[in-house]
Amino acid sequence: MFVGAYWSQRKESKESAAHRVAAFLKAIADRGDELATWYSKGKSRSAALRTPIEIEAESIASKLNPNRRDADRQPIVDLGFRFSAWNGANASFSATIGSWNQHVRNAVVLNLGQDDQQTVSFYRALIEQMVRAFEPDHAVVTSDEHIARAGATMPWEAGVFTYARGGGVREHSMP
Repeated sequence: MFVGAYWSQRKESKESAAHRVAAFLKAIADRGDELATWYSKGKSRSAALRTPIEIEAESIASKLNPNRRDADRQPIVDLGFRFSAWNGANASFSATIGSWNQHVRNAVVLNLGQDDQQTVSFYRALIEQMVRAFEPDHAVVTSDEHIARAGATMPWEAGVFTYARGGGVREHSMP
């Protein structure tokens, strides 16, 4: 299962983006030990476990990376920033945030892994916290399998929970 939030162009500073990411990671930390500690991704498991991320805006800002051109490695400022973290087990978090390019959607995804077996209230709390932190156009709790079964073209079209700006979080049954 994963929880994802998606929105169109929204230019944000590195500091603003870092505050949003930190607020979300802090909010979910009390949902279980598996969501309390995060690490920078590394070349190996042991390398990653040596790089814990402090869940404070200043620390997150230092890990927000701009997208860069292939040829000269210069930042492509209208694509915003990217961030990724891993919990040392099955969960990962990734973000593209601060993009104001019409072709690149802002998105944050908390992937809980294949063996995730949480309660409905757990998932509802996660999507609500994600909506609060990132103010997206759409959000969803779903799986790749569920999206494929439903024939959805966008993740938020098929989920246990979906959110559309102005409409609130809605619960759906999964076949």
